[in-house]
Amino acid sequence: MRGFFNGLILGLILGAVGFWFVQKKAREHPEAQQRYEASASRAGAAMSVAATNISDALRAKLETLGLTTDKIKDELARTGEVVRRKAQDIGGQAVNAASDARAVTEIKAKLAADPALADANISVTCAQGHVTLSGTVASPQKLGEVIERALEVGGVRDVVSKVQVKPSDNGSSKSGARPSPAAAARIVPGHWNFSAISLARQVAVPEAGRAPASI
Repeated sequence: MRGFFNGLILGLILGAVGFWFVQKKAREHPEAQQRYEASASRAGAAMSVAATNISDALRAKLETLGLTTDKIKDELARTGEVVRRKAQDIGGQAVNAASDARAVTEIKAKLAADPALADANISVTCAQGHVTLSGTVASPQKLGEVIERALEVGGVRDVVSKVQVKPSDNGSSKSGARPSPAAAARIVPGHWNFSAISLARQVAVPEAGRAPASI
């Protein structure tokens, strides 16, 4: 047991020394740290642009399908449901119980894979390519996204949504807003993170006036 603790202490000491050495090299070669931070900043900007483009594309698609917040609110108020038909009819394609089951599985998978729809409580049925959705979502915006996901699936002719909008108690879900693309894609440059010395960083004394970077 004593040998184990001696080895552990020795490992911590060596790790701390290694961390100090790396930080020392970083101070001796600030241009390397600057290059790293500049590269991380460019990557963050690129991801932010990509996220913004995706958000704009989804917004345009919802508008094309008439799934804007105002239209959804109006239809729910008048009829209690929202109905949309796929722009391109599947025509004579074979539709049977097997294709209906595949459509249900794929729709559920799409909804489950989208973090923005994680709080949606949706049931899905499909008969001869006609999909019916029921359950609740937190906002009209999310309802539009649920319908759009269902219409994307092959073998679906149309979607009848009987889903009700019931804002959750969570303030963030109540608005139905997604996190901003910039916030979702933000990368904060770190300070020479190395997994081999992560344990040592917990015992290393941070430089004066500088908080240790989080891993």
